[in-house]
Amino acid sequence: MIGQDQAQIDEVRTLYRIFTMGLVRGWDVAIDGGAHVGTWTMAMAPRFERVTAFEPTPETFGYLCENTACHSNVECRNDALLDYRGMVNVVQPREKRKRLTSRQVERAADGTIPCVAIDELKLPRCDLIKLDLEGAEGLALKGARLTIMRHKPVLVIEVSDLSKGFGHAPEDIEWQVIDMGYREAFRALVDRVYVPL
Repeated sequence: MIGQDQAQIDEVRTLYRIFTMGLVRGWDVAIDGGAHVGTWTMAMAPRFERVTAFEPTPETFGYLCENTACHSNVECRNDALLDYRGMVNVVQPREKRKRLTSRQVERAADGTIPCVAIDELKLPRCDLIKLDLEGAEGLALKGARLTIMRHKPVLVIEVSDLSKGFGHAPEDIEWQVIDMGYREAFRALVDRVYVPL
C-alpha cells in the first residue's frame, strides 16, 4: 500500500481485535476519520457495506484515493472532521509526534480545506466511527453527537496530549463518550475503543 508505515500496520490490529471480539453490531456504515493513506479503510472495506474515509491533507488524500480505488463501497473525502461546516488549513503540529508526516488542522477564514461535522451527513445507519485527528477528536465527537446517540456505533478514538491544542484534555474525551452512554472496551497503544452500554 502506497505511503503506509509500520505504525499504521500496528494500529490496524486494533480494528481486527474489534472484529474478532464481536463488538460491531451491524455492518452497514463505517467512518474513518483521519484516514491517512487508507490502512484502516482498506481493512474496513471488505466487511462494511459502505465506508466513508476523511483525510484533510491533500498529498495524503491522493494516496488514500489510489489505495482504495479497488473498493467501490469506499467514498474518499478531502475534508476535515470537526464540529462545524467551514474551512481550515492543514499545518505541521507544534508538539513532537511519532511520525513526521502527521498534520493538524487549524481554523482559518481563508482556509483551503473544507471541514464538516458527522451529524451533517445525516447517516441512516452508522456502525463504527474511528477518529485519529491529531488532537481534534473532541471537536469531531461534538459534531457527531446526534449520530452517536441515534445509532450507537463502536467508537475508536486516538487519545493524546495533542487534544490540549484544541481546548480538550485527554480525560475530557472520555467524559464526552461516557456522557453519551458508552464504556471503554479496551485500549491499544493510543487508541481507545468504546462500546455502548
